[in-house]
Amino acid sequence: MLSSLIYIPLFFYILYFILQKTKFVSKLNDKDYNKPQSFHDLPTPRLGGVLIILTILISIFFTNIKFSSNQIISFLILNFFLGFIDDLKIIVNPFKRFVIFLIFNLILIIIFKLKIIDFNNNILNFINNYSDYTAYLLVLFCLFFCINGSNLIDGFNGLLTMHAIIVLSVLVLNFDLNQISELKIFIIIFITSLICFLILNFPYAKIFLGDGGSFIIGSMIAISIISVSNEYVEISPYFFASIIYYIFFEIFFSVFRKLFQNKNPFKPDKEHLHMLLFNYIYKKTNNFKQSNYLTSIVINAFYFITIVPLLFFKNNSKGVEIYFFVLLLFYLTNYFLLKKLNDKKN
Repeated sequence: MLSSLIYIPLFFYILYFILQKTKFVSKLNDKDYNKPQSFHDLPTPRLGGVLIILTILISIFFTNIKFSSNQIISFLILNFFLGFIDDLKIIVNPFKRFVIFLIFNLILIIIFKLKIIDFNNNILNFINNYSDYTAYLLVLFCLFFCINGSNLIDGFNGLLTMHAIIVLSVLVLNFDLNQISELKIFIIIFITSLICFLILNFPYAKIFLGDGGSFIIGSMIAISIISVSNEYVEISPYFFASIIYYIFFEIFFSVFRKLFQNKNPFKPDKEHLHMLLFNYIYKKTNNFKQSNYLTSIVINAFYFITIVPLLFFKNNSKGVEIYFFVLLLFYLTNYFLLKKLNDKKN
């Protein structure tokens, strides 16, 4: 079954070559050079999401990989289209997109009766066990933070893609070494597709993920974490919360920071952690393009260093819980340190 993975790069790059020759690409060109998260000066196609979803579907259809669960595929397709609508600028109002996102994902959660078994937190477990619909709402929040957090950090070459590869690889390590499960195979397929995309996106971008791509990655992370957490109940839920601490806290902190600053939480700005780090590196190197990909490397290197220790005590519920809050403190410390350093240089 794993031998079929060798066909994934073939599918991915054939699709890339075909799509590059079509007029369709011009509709996906990112030409907005003035938005806060823009770091390019040439039209660049947002093809990543299209290539990833098509590669995954073709890989499952044409190889001997058997994947019977419609749940994860449904969430990926739904959220790809929700992001793709934004790539095509069909719905430009961020609040309308937010409402549509909540409604359609909630419908899918209810259809599949998707729940999180345990939070290892008395308050969250009370809400989770109160009724089916409160349990569904908690799953919706998980999806919201993972998908929107992924979308928020997608602005530098390789930042989100490398981050997702690390997160999903950590999840794969939780499976028994010799275990061949559908979910494990599917995660590996997804990782392989991301690596194919990364080659075209890093260090200098020939294509972007687009919102379709970042939404696929966020939904893949969320559904995979819920599925693995429910399957391995002996592992502390705080372990799974910890491995998504960056994308979770990035969106969580961003919303409350903007509200405190009397800003619209739906509108992007230049005060996110990765942008502060970019500004600091740029002032040190005075090399715009180099600072772009160095930001991705530095953030993911620090993320990887902070996550590795978790693998050695993931069954220690109290230890992992404490470490989760240490990680949040680590984020805040670095955020305010970078803000102070940037303010001094200004």
